[in-house]
Amino acid sequence: GKIPLEDVVDNAYYSKHRERLREKKILFLDQIISGDKSRLLLWKEILIKAYIPISSRQKVAKWYTDIRTLITFDSVHLNYSITQLFGVRVNNVEETRSYDITKKNRSLVACYNSQFNSVVIGKIQGIDETQRPIVKHFHIDMSHCTDTYTYIYQCMEYGCVANAALSTRSPCTFSVDWECLVPLLTDSQFTSIQPTNLIEFNIFDIFDFAKKKYDIIHRALMQNHVISPQLQLQDNIILDLIDSSTSRNDLLIIQRTLAPFNNNNYYIFEFYTDGSLIELGTEQCSISCAFA
Repeated sequence: GKIPLEDVVDNAYYSKHRERLREKKILFLDQIISGDKSRLLLWKEILIKAYIPISSRQKVAKWYTDIRTLITFDSVHLNYSITQLFGVRVNNVEETRSYDITKKNRSLVACYNSQFNSVVIGKIQGIDETQRPIVKHFHIDMSHCTDTYTYIYQCMEYGCVANAALSTRSPCTFSVDWECLVPLLTDSQFTSIQPTNLIEFNIFDIFDFAKKKYDIIHRALMQNHVISPQLQLQDNIILDLIDSSTSRNDLLIIQRTLAPFNNNNYYIFEFYTDGSLIELGTEQCSISCAFA
């Protein structure tokens, strides 16, 4: 289960900041740490959570700096005693604030690309006639990224795989459903970072936020369109053993594509393990496969 903040801080801290934490609806340690349970979320990352009110005040709060001192050894990475509290993999990534299509802000945004299982960053140039934002693509340079900053620069490649050539103002642009966007910076905030190209976000946290937003938006669509009524009436081990998720629906798509009786080229895939893949102390088995 979730770990209450009061279990990991001292009485002095909790007495001092309890009211402000409740005001911000931050009650659990899970809410302020990274998805891999190794880092404290950066202040800018906490500010974009869906339940945190939008405010022009960007100054780092005292409750944050105080807990950073208590639970990290370098202002970023969690103390060993904290990481050990998470014995079982728990998905603690929360939904971020949504892009406001009515305001048409030229925000710096991130979105999840399901085809490549990656995150894409860009800056909105405008909105097309179908209410899809046109986004100017930015590359991520991992060699210049740190735990506290992500280095981005504008894509100038006409042949980029992301390029849909939707604008003459930028070499590489694409469109995306606005519901799937994670706003990172406002237009004015983006202007202030241009001299360095560094944004105060951890790239792995950006990925987690974008993937979470994508999963939430697409869950209902996948349940309605991927799992047909006919399939639900059949005995199906995928439906029986795997909870609703992106992975389950990906498997159903593969199943429906490769295994129907009217497909003369269908194949049956069988996977075997000697038990060496089973995670110690659990009944979970991790295995990956690829289809070419």
